[in-house]
Amino acid sequence: MTDRVIALDGHDGAGKTTLARLLADSVGAQYLRPFGNSHGATLMLAYNSGDSEGVLNAGLRGIAEALDRAAGRPVVLDRGWLTIATLVPADFFKARWRLWMPTALLWCDLPTTLRRLGQRKDEKPEAAAWHEDFLVRYKDRRLLCEGPTIRTDMNDLNHCLDKLRSYFGEISRGG
Repeated sequence: MTDRVIALDGHDGAGKTTLARLLADSVGAQYLRPFGNSHGATLMLAYNSGDSEGVLNAGLRGIAEALDRAAGRPVVLDRGWLTIATLVPADFFKARWRLWMPTALLWCDLPTTLRRLGQRKDEKPEAAAWHEDFLVRYKDRRLLCEGPTIRTDMNDLNHCLDKLRSYFGEISRGG
C-alpha cells in the first residue's frame, strides 16, 4: 500500500469525481474509484438490506483492492471510509473500522445538492429528506478523523482544487 493516499468523500453531487480527477492529474497521482465496480453494488445491497457487517466488509474490500492496484503510486480515491461510515450506525463504525486514510470532505448544501443531481441524466431521484439525512451524516462522521471540509457550493472549482493540492502536499510531506 502507498503512503501517499487521499480520499475525496462526500454525498452525491458534492464534486468528488470532478475534483478527484483534477487533483490526480495535477499531482501525478492515480485516480481510483473503490466502489465503481462490483464492490459498489455489493455495498449498496448490504446497506439496503440492513447488513452493517456486509457494508463494512464490502467497503474494506473495495478500498483495499483499489490501494493494491495503486502499486505504491500516489493515489486519489473517489470515495473512501467516510462513505462507509454514513451507511452504518456511527457507534458500530467507530468500534470496527481500521482502514483510515487522509480524507477531505467535499460538502454542499441541500439546494445545491438537489440542483446538481437534477442536472444528471442517470440520477435516480430520491426525496429531498433522504439527501438531507445523508448530508448530516457526512458532516457528523467527518469528526471521526481529521481533515478538511471543503464547501464546493461556496468556493469555485479552482479554489477547491488549490485547497486539495495543499492538503495532498501536507500528506506527501508527512504533515
